[in-house]
Amino acid sequence: MKTTASLSVILMLATSVGCHFNVSFNGRNFDYQGKTASTMQQDSIADSIKTLTVESEFCDVTVAASEEPAAWAFDGKVWAKQQEVADDLVSSLRVTTDQVDDSLTLRIMLPEDEENKLRGVEATLNISIPAATTVSIRNSHGDAIVEGTNVSTTVNNRHGQIRFTSIEGESSFDCEHGETVGVGLVGTSKIRSRHGEVKVKDASAAINLDVRHSDVKLASLESTLTINGRHGNADISGVLTSIQGDIQHYDLDLAAANDDFKSIAVTSQHGDVKLTLPETATPSILASANFGDVTSDFDATGGTESTIKVDVQHGDVQIRKAAQ
Repeated sequence: MKTTASLSVILMLATSVGCHFNVSFNGRNFDYQGKTASTMQQDSIADSIKTLTVESEFCDVTVAASEEPAAWAFDGKVWAKQQEVADDLVSSLRVTTDQVDDSLTLRIMLPEDEENKLRGVEATLNISIPAATTVSIRNSHGDAIVEGTNVSTTVNNRHGQIRFTSIEGESSFDCEHGETVGVGLVGTSKIRSRHGEVKVKDASAAINLDVRHSDVKLASLESTLTINGRHGNADISGVLTSIQGDIQHYDLDLAAANDDFKSIAVTSQHGDVKLTLPETATPSILASANFGDVTSDFDATGGTESTIKVDVQHGDVQIRKAAQ
């Protein structure tokens, strides 16, 4: 992993045209010029391990469920002005392990470089584990990918993407700068994003979204959803049980594929709210917009099984019947 999510692309462009570039990382400037040295590590993971923790300052980390024997493999590379310096720096680029009972922690740290001779670093860590393993990843710079775990999954990433596939059980995804993208989510999930898109589909889960400066697209849901959003847009569709939203400077476009939802409750300070429902829905509707318009294709006093409450301060409310 290079020190930003798009750095691999930058490297290819730089190589093709012979240009130089600089990357600032934790107070250091990396230009990825000079001599290089590489390192590799790998090891098996004991069958007794039930909890895996990964702590990294920088790295692309992939954790994938597998029926093969559990193991990990690490690849790293450094840049320096002289070959002997690169060889010396790469000797401290490594994974350290700490096992306590049935818990294993893998740590990846930057090379020791008190004289700031390091001119670049990249690393990848690939881990295969049984699906029934509790997983926790804490990464400062790099992408974090998790596939197929089914107990408890926690990913905290500061600079880089979070990607997940076929996750079951309890999950939590926290991304400060980067996309959160997933397919297949079952159970209960908390998703926090501060600067990056959130895109999830095929989820049968109770989802709690906390987003700032982040656009959201959720598709093919069968779930309950709570969304707390500031500055962005949300496009949500699927078979929904209940929706609760608290949004500011945020537009919400919600399409329910089912007419038997229990409740939709949205409060908005600044932003439009658009709801699209099946023609067969008979909701009881209470909608208001202090500085905006309210339009609805449904009778406000519908059935008693489904309720819609929308309160918008600055923005419009639209409640539409789905096109047939």
